[in-house]
Amino acid sequence: MTSEVGLSLATHIITKARKEGLPILLWGAIPCTGGSAWQNYNKQFPGAAAKIRQHIKLFSKLFANFMILARLVISFNGTIVNEWPKGCAYWKYPL
Repeated sequence: MTSEVGLSLATHIITKARKEGLPILLWGAIPCTGGSAWQNYNKQFPGAAAKIRQHIKLFSKLFANFMILARLVISFNGTIVNEWPKGCAYWKYPL
């Protein structure tokens, strides 16, 4: 999901399922490491801020591509599910 190839493959699978009349469910379980409550503790350690930024960068790429797929699935009257822990800071992101 971080590459054009991966996004194209997922798009192809969703479109194929639609053509075959199958119900479509897009389940997102994007890592929430950068938004974990533990990061409030971890950020005090040397190098932690850089690691957290990398986690957030990965999340941003994955979530942007997830949204592309979600819009496609919605246009096909499919269902979208997103799974994160209750305390994940990403729930508060305006995305």
